[in-house]
Amino acid sequence: MRPQNVCFPNADNFILVINFRSTHCGRCGLGRQAFKCIHATVRVCRIDPETGGLQSLRMDTQVHYEIVGEGRPMLVLHGGYLDHRHMVDALEPIFEHRQGWKRVYIDIPGHGQSKVDVSIDAHEQVLDIILEFMEDFAPGERFAIVGESRGGYLARGIVCKRPEMVSGAMFIVPGRYVVASQESVPSHITLVKADDLIPTLAPNEISRFERLVVQNLEILEKIRRTKLPAAEFADVDHLKMIDDNYEFSFDVDSPAMLFEKPALFLLGRQDAMVGYRDAWKAIENFPRATFAILDKAGHSLSWEQPQLFFALANEWLRRVEELDRNSAP
Repeated sequence: MRPQNVCFPNADNFILVINFRSTHCGRCGLGRQAFKCIHATVRVCRIDPETGGLQSLRMDTQVHYEIVGEGRPMLVLHGGYLDHRHMVDALEPIFEHRQGWKRVYIDIPGHGQSKVDVSIDAHEQVLDIILEFMEDFAPGERFAIVGESRGGYLARGIVCKRPEMVSGAMFIVPGRYVVASQESVPSHITLVKADDLIPTLAPNEISRFERLVVQNLEILEKIRRTKLPAAEFADVDHLKMIDDNYEFSFDVDSPAMLFEKPALFLLGRQDAMVGYRDAWKAIENFPRATFAILDKAGHSLSWEQPQLFFALANEWLRRVEELDRNSAP
């Protein structure tokens, strides 16, 4: 399919412009699958009343996303200074034996192929862009939300600000603060070492490999395939501004209402980046949440403990599906 633009105008002269293409791609790592991926970029524009041309709102802000599968929408938010590819790697094995979910992997503005205007300098503005994306992508539908690390904090913002849009939420090593306090994180430890791989590491691989709790060749290859290429696309100047304005104006730990839909918190007992104690403070706000603190797991939990990750994620999905069935008219 050749790239196409699809426009959705409304009565207020605002327009949603989607450029998309369908392809058996290699970039997201799903080209081996029987289905195609849809790669798309979204821009919110205004129709100039004088010229009839399109004026981008927030100027250069564009949200790139990729869709895999069909069914209920699931929004997936990746970690900081990365892009959607490591989330594709982590989640897609779950759906080799599970149907009925449309996974929407976005590049958070300032990451990957998403572009962000210089006027966006606070994390809450990024949250608002994601909420607008959700409303435009599937008006009136509820999303399951999956967020890892920085994406986990954005996911908590969505749940806190617009709970009616969410059918369930999974938070993977969610980052509550831009830098967790020393009191809230354990000291780093590597429990499974692969010293034989150290001499093979390139300079840009050393720090990522050394902070793993479980070291092995499979995880190293995943880092090389997903995280290192993604880091090259990060808009570092923009992300430094976001880091300086990381916390939202509202407290995600003090929501206006409880989130009474299925939730899952996955935390690494040895996560020296965000820890597990800050997330535990939220337990009373999620009466239907499973909180799992996994041994032999750090900030790369889904790769370090894949069997437990798959089992707990599948159980969460069953709970979301069950609630959807029971809530259907």
